[in-house]
Amino acid sequence: MKNKKYPTGGTLAMQERKRLTEVFLHQHKIPTLDSLPYIEDVEQTQFRSPDIVAKKAIVLRVLIDVANGVVHVHDAIEYLKKYDLWPLVSGNEILFLENKQRTSSDIFPMKWRIENLNVLIWALGYPAELPFPTTTCSYVFLEVLPAFNQNPQPWLERAKYRNLDDIVRELDLTYRMHWALVDALENGRTPPAGIRISIVYERHFALNWITMYDEDWDSITTDT
Repeated sequence: MKNKKYPTGGTLAMQERKRLTEVFLHQHKIPTLDSLPYIEDVEQTQFRSPDIVAKKAIVLRVLIDVANGVVHVHDAIEYLKKYDLWPLVSGNEILFLENKQRTSSDIFPMKWRIENLNVLIWALGYPAELPFPTTTCSYVFLEVLPAFNQNPQPWLERAKYRNLDDIVRELDLTYRMHWALVDALENGRTPPAGIRISIVYERHFALNWITMYDEDWDSITTDT
């Protein structure tokens, strides 16, 4: 199929961004809703500072390691406090860490934070692009993060965003893709193009956090 690649680079007005998003989705046989609102232009979009996004990325990495049994919770808390990352641990995440009787229902959602983390790392410039949301992301990209127990400060000081317009375009794409998935679910249809709502939801969540949809991580919603 021609023109399957979603456009990147440069700056787009919100009307043109929406049009290109819809063209891309239609090429993948993903329906759109014309009345869905525009995503604001870069100039009107609030972004968290890159160092905050980088700190949250490290926090998520540690939480995922705890959920996967790679890092002991005591060591995780000690590390997060030692390097002043604890303020980026949300209230619900603190409850997860302090819960001495975590069940699979507590652990499973925390493992899914890998999809949030993938978006944060992408927003900071790596990897080059997010894959089409049909399969869960691999753990390979974690290599760009500082190793556990390594001082993260040098990495944090290098944090900077990729092209901001690309972040807004990804939000526009994810927002409209999420609507298509919710619409399919509500009407008993198979998700279009094999895209997975679990992946799209986590991406939407992370992008909304980056663009200040709400102040607190635990308060972020993914309205469609």
